[in-house]
Amino acid sequence: MSAVVNLRREPKLREAFEHAHVVNNTVLVDRRTKWGNPFRVSPGQDAAQAVARYRVHLWRQIRAGEVSLEELAELDGCWLACWCVGDHSCHAEVLARAAEWAAQVLAERAGA
Repeated sequence: MSAVVNLRREPKLREAFEHAHVVNNTVLVDRRTKWGNPFRVSPGQDAAQAVARYRVHLWRQIRAGEVSLEELAELDGCWLACWCVGDHSCHAEVLARAAEWAAQVLAERAGA
């Protein structure tokens, strides 16, 4: 399964992502990428609500074929780098679980 790294706490990694979206086994998943959460924390929406909306958004993209299982599975086992603040959940955790699921589905299909 993938793990999440907060770029606010990783200045060297933050510098590396100024020039790339993938550094070694770490993938940038902020709003500048296709994996970013378009739902912002705001006065009418807390972090949990933004993450919940992202979960629905991601599954819609998968069902619509906008995100393939193969590209999602490529994230499995990678570090996912985001900018989330605090100790609340973030969209990268949703993405990590989805990547693990996609990898399992593809492995099952290959074994069938």
